Amino acid sequence: MTETRTFLQRPGAVLLAIALAFFVWYVGDVLLVIFAGILLAVALSSASDGLAQWTPLNRGFSLLVVIILAGAGLVGLGFLVVPQAMEELWALWERLAAIVTDIQRWAQQFAMFDAPEENGENSETGGVTESLVGPVQEAAGAAAGALMTTLGALGTILIILILGGFIAANPELYLRGFRKLVPQRHRSRFSDVVGLTSYGLRWWLLGQLVSMAMLGISTGIGLYLFGIDLWLGLALLTALLTFIPFLGPILAGVPIVAVAFADGLDTGLFVLGFYLVVQTIEGNIITPMIQERAVMMPPALLIGMQVLFGALFGLPGLILAAPLTVVGMIAVNTLYIEDVLGDERAVP
Repeated sequence: MTETRTFLQRPGAVLLAIALAFFVWYVGDVLLVIFAGILLAVALSSASDGLAQWTPLNRGFSLLVVIILAGAGLVGLGFLVVPQAMEELWALWERLAAIVTDIQRWAQQFAMFDAPEENGENSETGGVTESLVGPVQEAAGAAAGALMTTLGALGTILIILILGGFIAANPELYLRGFRKLVPQRHRSRFSDVVGLTSYGLRWWLLGQLVSMAMLGISTGIGLYLFGIDLWLGLALLTALLTFIPFLGPILAGVPIVAVAFADGLDTGLFVLGFYLVVQTIEGNIITPMIQERAVMMPPALLIGMQVLFGALFGLPGLILAAPLTVVGMIAVNTLYIEDVLGDERAVP
């Protein structure tokens, strides 16, 4: 056989690809944590490189200043905004739960929900015990589950912070190590692809940060002017969810519109129109202006990747689907369209 055999005609290569795909799926959660650390390192490196460029500080001191400023900002946000925002988010949760209860009560009036019939014997003999023991067990289980989830989330965040800090402090150390694993004739191309990937992720992050700030601030101002009591919590929720392109702002709009309509039909219509205008400006003007320098992702492709990664890896996969798609598009454009097909790449 000659070397012109296609990839699918090489059983060893096919088995290797299958094994690699299974490995990625099996340890996907760990790989997502590592990727989140790399994404944080890209953000820290971008900020420190910019600071070093415009100040006499070297890169090491610039990174230290960025970390200190970011930490101080988070602490200040925690003392000034988070307590009120958490209080409002809890009130928002209670408001939404009340809205859902009202909808269920309204539906029951039209016989849309049939109340289960209780067995008389069980109601008399075991009803009291079940009514006391059941809620206690459910509350204890929910509290234990919430505690473990919180501890796990905090541990994951700590690992991401440590990874991001170490990688940002000396990225060349890790790049040299990975470059050694690549055959010498491909090392130059490896460096080019890594540079393009870093460039694309930097501009994608900048676009998302601008979108988060714009939607969060504009939504908060608008809701405050419309007299919505929970404006701060809703604005913070909108800013955080905007990190997830397309789906995030839509998810953020659901509680905004629900709370607004709970305050009255006119308020709900005004808030709905305002949010649609802000979303249109952000999605069609601000984000494309920034991301045209990195990777312009087709909406259908991005949503499909979000659904796929969300189904495979849950919430972390949904959150990181967009930057993973950026990396994938750059890899396809450079390694396949350019190197294999010999055509001109489209991004970045």
